[in-house]
Amino acid sequence: MITCSIAYDWAIRQLYGMDKIDYGQIEQELKKEQEPAGCLVLPYFKGSGAPDWNSQAKAIFADVTLATRRSEMLKAVLEGIFMEMNNRIKCISSYVPVNKIFVSGGMTNSDVICQLQSDIYGRELMVRNDAEATAFGVFLVCMVSLGKYVSMEEAQQALNPMNSVRVFTPDPEKYEKYQAKQTRMNQLYQVTECLNGSEEILK
Repeated sequence: MITCSIAYDWAIRQLYGMDKIDYGQIEQELKKEQEPAGCLVLPYFKGSGAPDWNSQAKAIFADVTLATRRSEMLKAVLEGIFMEMNNRIKCISSYVPVNKIFVSGGMTNSDVICQLQSDIYGRELMVRNDAEATAFGVFLVCMVSLGKYVSMEEAQQALNPMNSVRVFTPDPEKYEKYQAKQTRMNQLYQVTECLNGSEEILK
């Protein structure tokens, strides 16, 4: 994906006017929204990434009403990002089973954001305390490929046995709601692309 954290930071700055982002305050804002946001965001702030590359795609806010809250719009940005990520997960799942999702990085410091991902993906979300888990994973693959260890599991236990994991389990009811919302997001994207194509023809 082309934009994730940077789009989230943009939304915080624009909606809350923060020059220096207070993530503690933002965490409290997100906790206000216990249900899926009523509004919808297409998260293509710099176009759409793999596998459907589209540099002309734009972000869109939809279903915004006078009752829409600022915190709801912020959550909708995150939902859009994670629903688009789930599109990619579903694509990978057509080739190989995906039962658990392992994540790392700065945004994993937020339990609210981690739970949101689990609810949208409909899978257990595993968060390691090691922020460099991606690089470490590459290292494990190399060690197994070199024959130093028989399996990834053996290499993990030998090289980093004490690394604890936080596990987030999806809420089935919310997952169903997000499935419906993701379908709507994908349909809206297709409609806007058709409209963009019509504009090009008119030109």
